[in-house]
Amino acid sequence: MSGIESALLETDLWLPDWLSPVDLNSPAKLVDVDPAQFAAISAMGAKSEYRSAIALAIPGITGAAGMIIALSQKPVDFDDAQIDKAKTVASLLSLSASRSNALTVAERGESQLVASRLITRSVAPEASTNNGSAASKTLLAKISEQLLQFFEFDVIALRVQSDGKFKTQEAVTVSQNHSFTIPSTTSNSDGSTRERPIEDRVSDFSVALTNTNQTTDPALRQSHETAWKSAGIESVLAIPVISSTKMVVVLGSTLFAAYTPKSVAIANRFVPALTAAFARGSSAPVEAISRHETVVDTPDYLESIASATELV
Repeated sequence: MSGIESALLETDLWLPDWLSPVDLNSPAKLVDVDPAQFAAISAMGAKSEYRSAIALAIPGITGAAGMIIALSQKPVDFDDAQIDKAKTVASLLSLSASRSNALTVAERGESQLVASRLITRSVAPEASTNNGSAASKTLLAKISEQLLQFFEFDVIALRVQSDGKFKTQEAVTVSQNHSFTIPSTTSNSDGSTRERPIEDRVSDFSVALTNTNQTTDPALRQSHETAWKSAGIESVLAIPVISSTKMVVVLGSTLFAAYTPKSVAIANRFVPALTAAFARGSSAPVEAISRHETVVDTPDYLESIASATELV
C-alpha cells in the first residue's frame, strides 16, 4: 500500500494495532495466531481467514512512506532469508517511487519551458484574413491556451494603465456561457495608505502576486480587490509584463483562495515569456528584466522568488 500517510498508519480503521506503527528496521510478523486478529484486514474485501502475516515498511525520506503486507492462510515461519528478500522488494519500491516523483517534477518543469517558448513566439494576428473570414485567435487567447495547463481560471484579462487607471484592454473567458466585465481600478500613486489594487502593486514590484491571504483568520481572508469582486471574481493572480507601459496579465477565478504560493512561483516563470510576447519583436523590455533592481521588503515577495528558483 504505497503513499499511505503516517497518520493513517496509526488508525484502527482497517489495520490491526500490531501493524502500527511499522518499524523501518524491524518487520512486524505474526505466526499461527487467531484469525480474529486479522478482522480489520479481512474487512477490506478478503474472504479468507488468515493465520500468519508479515508487514514491512517502505522507506521514505522521513520515515515509512508506505507498507507491504503479506498474509497467509496457513501458519508460516518467516525466516531471516525471506525477510531479507522482502526488505529488498521494499527498498526497490521506495527507489521506484522516488524516481517517479523526480520524473513528474522534471516533466512538469519541461512543460513549463515548452509553454514559455510557445508564448514567446506568439504574435498578434492581423485584424482579418485576406478572404474576409473571421480573425484568428488574439495574442491573449493564445497565451490563455498555454496557461490553462498550469492554472485554473475563469477569465484572463490584459489590464493596461491609462490616465491613472488600469483598464481592461482585452479579456478572454474560458467558459463561453459566461462573460465578465471588470471595472477600471485607480492607481493610487499619491502615497495614500488605502489598499492599492493588485495591478498597481504588480507593476511596481515586477513580480507575480495574488490576492489570496494565507492567514487562518477568516476575518482577514476577505478579498480587497473590489473591482474584480464586483465582477464575481474572488481570486486573482496578476503577472507583470515588464515594459515601458504598465501592463498586467491577470487570471481570475470565481473560487476563493484559488491561488497558492506555488501558483505565484509558476507565474513568475512566465514573466520573461509574456514580456517577449508583448514586446512585438523589441528586445528592450526583455533586457529590462535583467536590469530591474527593485527590492520589495515583504515575505510574499521573498517566498515567491525562492520558489521560482526551484526549476533552476
